[in-house]
Amino acid sequence: MTLAGVQAGLGCALMREPLIAPYLESGELVKIFDLPIDDGRDYYLCTRADSEMTEDGKLLQNWLRRAAGVEPLTA
Repeated sequence: MTLAGVQAGLGCALMREPLIAPYLESGELVKIFDLPIDDGRDYYLCTRADSEMTEDGKLLQNWLRRAAGVEPLTA
């Protein structure tokens, strides 16, 4: 359901790489940033490759980066 929402352009999501690898390889989805979360699993914040991230999406991305102890993006 989350994957379908991202594919439909409804937003972005944290998803496990094995579930989205084919979509990353095909270019349908792109990783917004490559930041590992150390819980024994890998997660990626993804959005549609053919759309700009909204300002709210950028706020979420930077919030997640700060929460993970990574410097927020400036551009």
